[in-house]
Amino acid sequence: MIHEGTIIPSTPETLDCQTCGWIHLVDIPDNAEMYRSGFYENEKPNYFKEEQEDKLWHWMNFDFQWQTATKTPLTSHVKNVLDVGCGSGLFLERAAIRQVNRFGIEPNISAAQLASRHGTIIKKCVNVKKHIDLVRCAFVLEHLPEPVAMLADIRSVMWPLSVAIFIIPNDFVQDTVINGIQTEYYWVHPHHVNYWNKRTFTRLLLNNGFDVLRVAGTYPIEGFLHQGFNYIGNDELGRQCHKKRCEYELGLWRACPQALSKMWFELGEYGQGRDLIFWARKA
Repeated sequence: MIHEGTIIPSTPETLDCQTCGWIHLVDIPDNAEMYRSGFYENEKPNYFKEEQEDKLWHWMNFDFQWQTATKTPLTSHVKNVLDVGCGSGLFLERAAIRQVNRFGIEPNISAAQLASRHGTIIKKCVNVKKHIDLVRCAFVLEHLPEPVAMLADIRSVMWPLSVAIFIIPNDFVQDTVINGIQTEYYWVHPHHVNYWNKRTFTRLLLNNGFDVLRVAGTYPIEGFLHQGFNYIGNDELGRQCHKKRCEYELGLWRACPQALSKMWFELGEYGQGRDLIFWARKA
């Protein structure tokens, strides 16, 4: 495939690709082996520890995602769940309280071993051998050289009333939020091949056999930059900002979950928030 578009002077360089319809790296790496045996070990050595520290916050998010999905007709009768890129299996662990069959896909060896405590780990969607009622694919597609192929795999295990939840970083909108506070394109990373926003990811789903049901945006963490907390390149400060965000959202969820849900949906309506959550169904 010949990729044509406008080069963006990020580091590494990205292309606003007219062929694909979204922004992606100019030089697309083959990171398969790194994800299999080195991603959590070398790139994110504290990930599982911090995930456990934030467990209640993650479960709050999972419950919101599940509840929104199951408000659609007939999806309330969920029997089979698939988490694509399931990591240590935290979503599968939470899904256990709903007494469903749980499947996960995870290329990283050590993460897959952890996830196997909470569900059946498979290598590909086709290995499920049954239709899936609820598919979750969170922070996966931005890493893949062939995201369209993954969408086709996910679609192949869904039946007409299944719901898929896609979560992606909301990139190339930050410059309008931070207003010159931080270096341009700081969110571009060599592990992230693809960069979407609400408009381009919606188009990707529509062009690949999905209808979008709802969109939500997550907490706009860049607001901390305006408050003088420049966490870019400072992992310790970034962790502190994240904890403040978790405390605020958990407190609001306990006091008035409808208010927090409304905030997330309002952010999604306008394509704002650090990440975007899409609920979709086969067209």
